[in-house]
Amino acid sequence: MLKIKSILVSLLAIAVLASCSTDEADSIVQNPDLDVAYMSLRITLPTQKPGTRAAGESDEKDPVDQEGDVNSLYVLTFDYQEKLVHHPKRDAVTVLKSTDLSMQTTGYQGTTNAIMVSPSTEYLLVIVNPGAAMKARLGNLAAGALYDDINLAIEVTLASGSKPETLVGEIADPAVSGAGFTMINSGSYDAVEKKWNQGCLLDVKGNVISVDGSTIKDEAAAKAAAEDDKNRALLKIERLAAKVEVAVKTTGGGPEVLPEGATFEFTGWTLDYYNNTFYPFAEKSTTKATHTKGFYENSFYTTDPNFKSPDHRVGITKNALVNREPIVTWKLASTTPAPTAEYCIENTMADADQKFGAATRVVIKAKYAPKNYTLGEDWFSFAGENYETLVALQAAYADAKSAIDAKAAELESAGESASEAAANAKLFYPEEALLMTACENFLDAVEAALTTTITDFASLSQDTHLNNITDGGEIVKIEKCIKWYPKSVNYYYYEIRHDNTDDEYMYFGKYGVVRNNWYNLTLNKVNGSGTPWYPNEGPEDPDPEDPIDEKPGFLAFDIEVAPWVYWETGFEI
Repeated sequence: MLKIKSILVSLLAIAVLASCSTDEADSIVQNPDLDVAYMSLRITLPTQKPGTRAAGESDEKDPVDQEGDVNSLYVLTFDYQEKLVHHPKRDAVTVLKSTDLSMQTTGYQGTTNAIMVSPSTEYLLVIVNPGAAMKARLGNLAAGALYDDINLAIEVTLASGSKPETLVGEIADPAVSGAGFTMINSGSYDAVEKKWNQGCLLDVKGNVISVDGSTIKDEAAAKAAAEDDKNRALLKIERLAAKVEVAVKTTGGGPEVLPEGATFEFTGWTLDYYNNTFYPFAEKSTTKATHTKGFYENSFYTTDPNFKSPDHRVGITKNALVNREPIVTWKLASTTPAPTAEYCIENTMADADQKFGAATRVVIKAKYAPKNYTLGEDWFSFAGENYETLVALQAAYADAKSAIDAKAAELESAGESASEAAANAKLFYPEEALLMTACENFLDAVEAALTTTITDFASLSQDTHLNNITDGGEIVKIEKCIKWYPKSVNYYYYEIRHDNTDDEYMYFGKYGVVRNNWYNLTLNKVNGSGTPWYPNEGPEDPDPEDPIDEKPGFLAFDIEVAPWVYWETGFEI
């Protein structure tokens, strides 16, 4: 059962005053004309909402392990113009570390003291566990900065030869001693209008507790009032990362394998086509899918900056690598109760942009062999015809060559020139001619891989030649060539479906991965062989100013960390 976590955090402001002299601190408390207000913070993680869901319905699941840990909080407050404001004695961004937290008598972890803010505070933004790029951006902020200056797209660079999955480290660090998972305001859903409101800043005008000289007579009274639960404003935050896990059907003998009699053995899976650019906050749209109401009122789809004109693939990092296989980290299929998951940056599209080569997908590595073939041994294929061994393929080549040669001799005896006869004979036997071309292209590919010369196709040897080639499937990734499946290795790809409501053609939200969504994919059916090469563009792959006299203020609010939006999908390849 998933671990239920509840964390209560209240921001500490007294430490800020420690930077002032004693006289300064006393003057603040004793000056009845100086406005004072407070803000404090509490974080809770909701419990799991169990239930049975139909296809096209999303549920919620608690975070596991470090997925809900709060290691650092960056608190930003804005005025009515959505410009960054803060008390002059505070930094533009207030930072709370995990070392500032302790267990409270309420059973929640956190502090009970409030944080000093500008009394002109009207909006609130909290970023939890920011990555290096986000920290750098926040560290450069000054009063007057606009919300839009913060929510610019962040691009993460990838070192040459490194694994594309490392890109997600900016927003997802699951290690026990790691930075944690980056979280940010989740925005709000209008249950009446049944739509997501645009923008994520929380309106906290009613939660700023200021000294007014009557009801709130001094700073101590403002602070105490701010820490009263009834004056806290609820703020919901969610992870920027998405989560994917892949399982293989185990009931009923496992996944159905076609054609009947063929054999299949799952080896591993990986994610492919990683975004390296993302917005800290993304606008949401509703989807067709129903949702079990919990933390979220409705399931959602986000607006991704990586899909825009002219080529709709801005910010996509992955298959620029010629050969991805050597640096892939293959994950085993998940098994209950210890699933294997991978995190990624969200990757969403408008319906017109849902094209292969743009969405994050799953790539599966497996062994597959046709009926009566030995699983784990080499086999070959071309134009829908399979060959169990190299010897069988050479025999088919010999038969095709014999038929064409005989016809060429017949035409030559009838008066055609040798060159005309050879060309026209192939017109009589187009399938045989195509097989010969594929075999000869295969021979050329083997010679290039081994940097040697082989007399002819009949001289090609399994032991002497093929067994000495490391990436045999890759060398045949050319047009009109025999498919060679060394050791029966096959690769398949599956585009992740976000909304499983129905099979309507390319409807909005159908494909892509979305922040704070957890996709559980179960392989139920294998429709045939895949490709002998890692899917990577092969012939059969789819292709302004601070206020002069700013006075201190304080505010209290709550933060609720989102559970994962959970989807289960059965799929076939």
